[in-house]
Formats: sequence, structure tokens, C-alpha cells
Amino acid sequence: MDAFLFDGGDGGPKPPDRGGADRFALNELERRLDRAMLTMEALWSLITEHTELSPDDLVARIAALEGPDGKVAREPTECDGCGRATSRRQPKCLYCGHPVALDPFA
Repeated sequence: MDAFLFDGGDGGPKPPDRGGADRFALNELERRLDRAMLTMEALWSLITEHTELSPDDLVARIAALEGPDGKVAREPTECDGCGRATSRRQPKCLYCGHPVALDPFA
């Protein structure tokens, strides 16, 4: 985030140096993203080889899942304990504490 707040290219202020921890974290994140991209490409190649799905089908599904903010649109779920709307990202209902079935893609 600091890189967006500071301009180090023209002699202006530079972000504070936090040592190698930020670089390590960024490199690890890039490595994990590259691995996820490779996995998705492998899965898509298997799907297209073994089914009749096309790239247009994939694009249509992405459009159907995408919310206005560019993220997956997720509807809240109803708590089995109290019936109130609750997030699938939380392990327990925020209102009554009843366990919520977690969404593995949340």
C-alpha cells in the first residue's frame, strides 16, 4: 500500500524501509498466485479436453458470478439457529453463536 502513497521515482518521498519482510511477503504472494494460475490453467485444459465446454461458457459463468465490485457476489445465508441472515465467512452466527456451514470459496 505504501508504494501507492509514495513516489520514489523522481526524488520524492520514499516508503519506509521495513527490511526484507515486505519483499519476502510479496514474493510469497506472487509465488502462490502463480501456482493458483497454473492450477486453474491445468483444470481448464482438462475440462475442455473432456467436456463440450468452451471459453465462451467460462466467460459467461464468470460474468454470472461477478458482483458489481469485481468480486464474487455472495448472498448471505440464513442461520439454522436463529433464522437471521449471516455471513458464510464466519464460523459462527454473529447473533446466536450457532455454527455456520463455511463456504470454501469465501
